[in-house]
Amino acid sequence: MNEYEINILPINIMKKQVDVFFSMEEKGGYSRLYKKNLPKGFPVETESIQGNFVWWAVIEQEGDIPYSVNLLENKWFAKDYLNRILFDHFRNQNILTNRNFVSDTEVWLEDSSFSDRNFKKYNKFTLRIDSNYLIEGTSLLVSYNGDSFILGRSLETTPLTSDDLGTVIYRNRITKYKFLSEEEKIDRSNIFPKLNRNIKRILRLDVGRNFSDNKYKKYYELIHHFYEGYLKGVAIGEQIKIFESGFYRPYSEKIKQTTEELYCTHKTGH
Repeated sequence: MNEYEINILPINIMKKQVDVFFSMEEKGGYSRLYKKNLPKGFPVETESIQGNFVWWAVIEQEGDIPYSVNLLENKWFAKDYLNRILFDHFRNQNILTNRNFVSDTEVWLEDSSFSDRNFKKYNKFTLRIDSNYLIEGTSLLVSYNGDSFILGRSLETTPLTSDDLGTVIYRNRITKYKFLSEEEKIDRSNIFPKLNRNIKRILRLDVGRNFSDNKYKKYYELIHHFYEGYLKGVAIGEQIKIFESGFYRPYSEKIKQTTEELYCTHKTGH
């Protein structure tokens, strides 16, 4: 008998009503939000807000607009809010955490089975708060997003220049080198570059090629390992609880009806 799994996890939103503090001006540590995604009933008319964005946080600062938001009634804001909770959950554990171009949370875990004195290998996982036709309510899409290699020594010990650098790790933070402040750029002993073509050429590094006979089996194993170690049964803040039942298993009548979206279907024999 074959059983099918889709890499989405049902989650429980434990706290439906949350207090949020909004700013019409950008503030450090605040999350940016398209004004069209403001919660229903927000006390400021969107037409009167200059620009396309507002900013929000869960801790109030002077001048903020406090507002109580029902996450179940505000789908678009809830996605942004829960993504921030996920990001903070992993970052607060000193796990390398990033946000991709659509603000999903990326978690980078060092591959302990990989050994090379010149660089480290990280498995990357993407977490996306999602709503779909398969699961009633909110779910979490968990994807394996490939590997990245980080130089094992700091920028200070290399001949690399700013033109050679793209993504770097600075004090356990993933960022683009160009986004570092001038003061941070001077701190070369704490900057660790992600390998790219230029860096590999200049430093004469070879990461090799890692081919897998069955990439779906590899993805399946990595995603399950990540779920078991970091998500299963975990309460994230006061808002999210990941169920221990695991990934969604579609009923037999739905197996041939899955649309070609972002989900990867895995089959295991039993």
